[in-house]
Amino acid sequence: MRRMEIAFKNEEEMNEEIQEEMQEVKEAQEKKETGMSEMDFMELLMREIESKTLNIMGNFDDNMVKYVRQFAGQLWYYDGDDTRPLFINITSHGGQICSLMAILDILESLKEEWGCRIIANVNGYAESCGAVLFCYADERYMNRFSEIMIHEISYGINSTLSDHVTELKRSQYLQDIIDEILCEKTPLTKKLLRKWYKEGDKFLNRTECEKLGLLTMDNEKEENE
Repeated sequence: MRRMEIAFKNEEEMNEEIQEEMQEVKEAQEKKETGMSEMDFMELLMREIESKTLNIMGNFDDNMVKYVRQFAGQLWYYDGDDTRPLFINITSHGGQICSLMAILDILESLKEEWGCRIIANVNGYAESCGAVLFCYADERYMNRFSEIMIHEISYGINSTLSDHVTELKRSQYLQDIIDEILCEKTPLTKKLLRKWYKEGDKFLNRTECEKLGLLTMDNEKEENE
């Protein structure tokens, strides 16, 4: 009997050790997924606020919207500073269009409140939502080996025919908004966009973007300064 009690006790201790190890693995995984602690994130955010620079990296999702909203909420630091632009560095494959719209709404509010210009730079790639955000900026620059990608929005649902009709109408409405942004902010035309959409994903390197007039040239930068 005594041996059985000791055996049970050892088994409980082993289970506790296993649970502790599993918890450590879970915490390590969460840290790896988030990339940093909450304190590290806030320190990074404050440094970005000081430089008035948004770093759009990764997928457009709820977390990115939260980050941009937190950034915008701290810009009281620059109260009365209308001459300093807002910088955006973009490295993204795209993501959810609803998140893109939320971020554009925040930036629109900032432009109205602060009267500041938005200057965007592509670091590596700005695809889909990232490309739209890039084109939305007042000034646009790209690093030497960077590229952007523009395409039609996509959706996918497993539901009724009526739901598909509703989603199609909504998607067309959002596509019209994106096309309007692209054509209003850049020399692109709806005719050219429709051609690209039929061909699929349209990748453009820096040289091609220069030829299309998507980038701010040095003489334009001097005039803005």
